[in-house]
Amino acid sequence: NGRRSITGTVFPGTHEQRVVDIDGFRIDLDPAGHMLFFNNLDRPGVLKEVAGTLAAAGVNIGYFSLGRAQQGSTALGLLKLDEAVDKATMERLRSLEDVFNVQAVELEAADEDAAAKGGGGDAFSGYISGDNRPQVRPENPEFSSGPCKKRPGYDLRNLYQQALGRSHRSKLGKGRLQYSIELSKQLLRLPEDYRLGIVPASDTGAFEMAMWSMLGPRPVDMCYWESFGKGWFGDATSHLGLQDVTEHAADYGHLPDLSKTNPDSDICFTWNGTTSGVKVPNADWVAADRGGLTLCDATSAAFAMEIDWPKVDVLTYSWQKVLGGEGGHGVLVLSPRAVERLESFTPANRPLPKIFRMTKKGKLDESIWKGSTINTPSMLAVEDYIDALEWGQREGGLEGLIARSTANFQVLEKFVARHDWIHFLAQKPEERSNTSVCLTLDLPPEKVKLMIALLEAENVALDIGAYRDAPAGLRIWCGATVEKEDVEALMPWLKWAYEEVKDS
Repeated sequence: NGRRSITGTVFPGTHEQRVVDIDGFRIDLDPAGHMLFFNNLDRPGVLKEVAGTLAAAGVNIGYFSLGRAQQGSTALGLLKLDEAVDKATMERLRSLEDVFNVQAVELEAADEDAAAKGGGGDAFSGYISGDNRPQVRPENPEFSSGPCKKRPGYDLRNLYQQALGRSHRSKLGKGRLQYSIELSKQLLRLPEDYRLGIVPASDTGAFEMAMWSMLGPRPVDMCYWESFGKGWFGDATSHLGLQDVTEHAADYGHLPDLSKTNPDSDICFTWNGTTSGVKVPNADWVAADRGGLTLCDATSAAFAMEIDWPKVDVLTYSWQKVLGGEGGHGVLVLSPRAVERLESFTPANRPLPKIFRMTKKGKLDESIWKGSTINTPSMLAVEDYIDALEWGQREGGLEGLIARSTANFQVLEKFVARHDWIHFLAQKPEERSNTSVCLTLDLPPEKVKLMIALLEAENVALDIGAYRDAPAGLRIWCGATVEKEDVEALMPWLKWAYEEVKDS
């Protein structure tokens, strides 16, 4: 696990020996007798659990020393005990949360004559984690897949504040909403005849608005390969009660055979599986002359992947993903074919909540797409979104944002290629997400959890655990707001944390 160092001293006259440093952890140890070494995350209550486990086994602690490099990181603990620890107690200690690398060591007292000559007793053996951590840390440890990292240089104080505290229906408030809509359309390179509106309840609200308002007149093909897509399938069958639904599903890491979808059916799919790291490489499987609509959840794809707009009739996303905006607001994009569906189809026996209603007297409510919102938005969140959109334009527009995300992903791609213990969850290279990058490790789930906790304790990677329904592993966000240099700095830490926990 790298180079190790132990520093000791001998007191003049008494020839008493002391170990004062192990790999940068300052300690005070008389190396003799029954000893117990362990690493732990530097958190309240951990040492109490160790002492309690020993007490329950009838083992008395004669001496204790703790070394740590910095508060809240990994610590090195050592105990001198009155008797040896049996195998069962060692197993209980090793099962404690936030405790790892537990090693019992026994040494005879050092020979005084040997000590006087500069020698010592028998060397102890065992694996003790020292300060072999990488020297460079990510400047920003935020790699969450939602809400995602703010753009580089973000400062809340720099937001336009004149609209704060004003009505969203005022000329100023409505103007700012309209401005955000126009910026979004420009940055996404939306076709002129497509509409874009701000709607309630993030991407979830936007997609359910479309499902509740449009599904029903045709059979429906539900395509999913991760948890959120599976949720849309459940909505269609259990809540909407649609009878003619065909399921196209695949396990985590794979895409279903999308060529089997029916072009005369309405097709629901996610462009990028946020919880699986699997994306559709293109929309070639969607028929140009289709009879049905395509409804696409693109919350972790918008602004980071090329969208084939002629193949998409309804698209949704939220502000909190690729642009690092705030949660709670969704965006709904409609093609002319989607508008035609809204104006020609009224679901029977399906009451629509007010926040789902997009038509008035059988016609599309055009005000929604011009800055009026169905409910009251947060004008602070709107300004935050505008700030992100303007940053996106400065970064080179859609091409620049895609390039930033792709560069981040390529850092991980090279790292995975060089190490045989880490793998992409997505099996095919062309289907691997460049935003929500999902990885598996050659570790049991409990050690994956410990590895994630180590990285968080070191404040080098926050919120990178796999989604709760996904296979155990890592999920590292590589969207455009993340800096490539931070991803590069994280890579040695992944290796360090893996090495720390794999044999513990």
